[in-house]
Amino acid sequence: MQEALKKLCELQEIDSEVSEFKRKLTEIPEKKRISEEKIKKIDGEVQELKEILKNKELQRDAHERDIQQTRMNLSKHKTQLLSAKTNKEYSTLLKEIEWEEKSVERAEEETIMNIMEVEKFPKELEEKKKELEDTIKRETKEMKNLAKQKNDLEKEIKKKRLERENIASHVSFSQLMTYERIRKGRGKAIAFVEGNMCTGCHTILPPQFISQIRGKNKIYTCEECGRILVWHEDVK
Repeated sequence: MQEALKKLCELQEIDSEVSEFKRKLTEIPEKKRISEEKIKKIDGEVQELKEILKNKELQRDAHERDIQQTRMNLSKHKTQLLSAKTNKEYSTLLKEIEWEEKSVERAEEETIMNIMEVEKFPKELEEKKKELEDTIKRETKEMKNLAKQKNDLEKEIKKKRLERENIASHVSFSQLMTYERIRKGRGKAIAFVEGNMCTGCHTILPPQFISQIRGKNKIYTCEECGRILVWHEDVK
């Protein structure tokens, strides 16, 4: 019976390792998604800067065209002013000229501001592109590592399953079914007895019951949690 209990403990150790491997496997898709999101975020910022720069350049070109057109109108109206025949016509042209001169002044100020804004964006864009390049390198490497981890974990799980099959073959069918039934309900099928306590549920066990467990005549289970009880020194 001691050998059977030892094998069941080995099974539990393997099952715990496999569970941990599986847990790590479930984390990989989320880690990969986070890496992809980092790249996507920086790429979005690059595209946004490109769009802003493009709009600023379009605004600059539009202002320059407006200034050119206003100057042409201003020149035409100044010429017309020289040949104005009535005071009303003269006054109207003066107002037009005054408005156009102010328009040119405002447009030139806006153009200067626009040029200053446009000039800062190429540098900012290049910095963001460099950040994107670095992010792609870093996160691509991370995703390759994640793919390797996934492959390694799957290999380990396969290896552990083979080990499990070998160990299970040395345990009787009834003992294995008992182990599996408890494991399904409790997560872990075996609890160790240390001192006078079940380590699975921390229940204090009667001294006579502990003596029976240490006698290893049969499989004993905890009345509180239902786990198979093994004297802790028997598996050292």
